[in-house]
Amino acid sequence: MRIPSIMRHLVSHHHLRPAIALPPFATGSCNSVCNSFVSSSSALGATASMSSASSRGSNALALLPNYLVDAGGIEFYDERAAPEGCLQVSIAENHCVAPMMVEKVNDVQRNSVFTPDMIYYQNTYGMAGCRESMAGFMSTIMGTPSQIDPEQLVIGAGCNAVLENLFVALCEPGDEVLLPSPYYATFSFDLGCRAGVKLRETEREWSEVELEGNALTRAETYYPQIEDLELAYQRGEKKPKVLLLTNPHNPLGICMPKSVLDGLVEWAMGKGMHVVSDEIYAGSIHGQGFYSLAGEASKNQNVHVVYALSKDLGASGLRVGALLSSNEEVLAPVRKLNDLCQVSSTTQQLVEKMLGDKEWVAGFLKENMRLVRGRYERVLEACNEAGIKYLECDGGLYVWLDLRPWMREGETEKDLGSRLIKEHGLLMTPGESMDMRCDGFFRLVFTAVGDAEFELVLERLRGLA
Repeated sequence: MRIPSIMRHLVSHHHLRPAIALPPFATGSCNSVCNSFVSSSSALGATASMSSASSRGSNALALLPNYLVDAGGIEFYDERAAPEGCLQVSIAENHCVAPMMVEKVNDVQRNSVFTPDMIYYQNTYGMAGCRESMAGFMSTIMGTPSQIDPEQLVIGAGCNAVLENLFVALCEPGDEVLLPSPYYATFSFDLGCRAGVKLRETEREWSEVELEGNALTRAETYYPQIEDLELAYQRGEKKPKVLLLTNPHNPLGICMPKSVLDGLVEWAMGKGMHVVSDEIYAGSIHGQGFYSLAGEASKNQNVHVVYALSKDLGASGLRVGALLSSNEEVLAPVRKLNDLCQVSSTTQQLVEKMLGDKEWVAGFLKENMRLVRGRYERVLEACNEAGIKYLECDGGLYVWLDLRPWMREGETEKDLGSRLIKEHGLLMTPGESMDMRCDGFFRLVFTAVGDAEFELVLERLRGLA
C-alpha cells in the first residue's frame, strides 16, 4: 500500500475521475483513465529524475500504491475493439444507477435557473440550500435519531479533500492515526500527502483466519478488537491522536454493529482521542442493518463523520463530500481550509434540488439497494460454482475473495494478480494494497461495469474453477 505510484491513487475509493460529463458512466472511461495515469506516472518519474519536483512533491508519489502501474500496457475490454480484453473491477464506482442518475441530473438542469449571485463567491463551507438537502439525505441513510443540523456540515470537493482538511485541523505534521487493518487503500495519501499525518495500523495475523465453506466461521472475527488497538496504541513513542474507522468497511464490506462501535468510541474517548468514521457507503446497504456514528457526532465533540455522494449515487465525478462535526474548534479551521476545495455553485444547486426531491430519493435508494443486492448475490453464485471462498457482507459495492488456493508454489500475490489479468481478464484490487497481511485476498467491485460487462465478469469468475 505504500509503494510509489500514482496509479493506486485512482483505484479504490473516492477520487476516480477529474470531472463529470453528461451523459457519464461509460465503461470505457475507467480504462482510459487507467492508461492516462500510467502515462502520467512515467512522465512524473522523468520529471523527478530532473530534480524539478520538490521533495514534498516527490513524497506525494511515494505515498501512492502501484498495482495499476504494474498493469500498464494491458488491453482493456472493449465490445468491438477488444472483446477479450481485461475487465476493470478494481475501481469502486456504481454503474448500476447510471440511467437513474443521468435522467435526474438532466431533469434538474433543464428546470434550473442560474441566478446572478451564483457567479460570485459562496460560503466556503457550502451554500445553505445544499447543506440543508445534504443534511436531510444523510439523516435518512444514516438513520440518525434526529435531523442533522446543516450548521454542523462542511461541504467540500469529495471525501479526500474533506478528510485532508479534517486531519489538518486535528493533527500536527508527524502525528499518527490509528486504524484497523485492512483498510481503504489511499488513506496513506489522503492523510499523509499534505497534512503530514502517519498511519499506525493494527497487526493482526490474518493468515490464521480461515473460511469454512463459503462464509466466515465467525463474522465478528473481522471486527476491530480492543486488544489489537491497545497493542498498536502502545507501540511507538508517540500516542495516536485519532482512531479512524470505515463503516461499512472498505474493503471487507461488513457493517459493525452498535455494540462494537460503542466499545470503540468508549475506548478512544478513554485515551483522549478523536474518532473519525468514514461512512461513504452508508446508502449502499444490501444486507442487515447499518449503524452510523452520525448521531454520536452530532453531540460528541470528539466524534466526526465524513461522507460523499460518490458511491451511493454513483456520482464520483460531481466531487461532493461532507464533514459532520459538532466541534466548533474543529469546524472553524476546516471551513477556512475548505476555501481551497469548494464545490462549484452550479454543482451545489444541482445537489440541493436533487436531494431535496424526497420522493425521488426514496425511490432511488430502494432501486439502488435492489440492483446492488442482485449483483452481490449473482457474484456469490458464480464464486460458489468456481469454488471461490469469500467474506459475506452487508454493505459496499464489492466482495472480498480468498484466492489463496489459486497461488502456485513460490508465487506471490503480485504474481497471482498478473495471472488473473492475463489468463482470466480480471483486474481486481490486491489485498496487499489495502494492508491485508496475508497474501491471496482480492477485492472485486461488482458495480464497476455495465450490465453486459457484468455478465462477462461472472463468466470469467466461473472460469477460475
